[in-house]
Amino acid sequence: MTPYITTSFPLLPPPPLSNSQQNKRFSVNARRALAGGYQKIGEYDEALKSLLTAFHLAAGYPEAVHSRVALTGEIADLYTDMGELKKAAEYYDMWLAGM
Repeated sequence: MTPYITTSFPLLPPPPLSNSQQNKRFSVNARRALAGGYQKIGEYDEALKSLLTAFHLAAGYPEAVHSRVALTGEIADLYTDMGELKKAAEYYDMWLAGM
């Protein structure tokens, strides 16, 4: 039986499933985008989970200092939208310290 798809060039292997810097960077960006979508539809708890996950992933690589600062501000904004002003103030303080 012949395969349905044939190719005359070699197929590339899939990328490794490791915790490489590239995978972490992609995961941080994906979590930020997911959080933005959740926030737009009012799913604040899910948005917060995504942002906190992105924040912890960004802590895993040193060149992400700007991402961590931006994420801190986004978390503060989200807590503001949720009405949790004390938590928002804590994150705004961290955001300002990181600027």
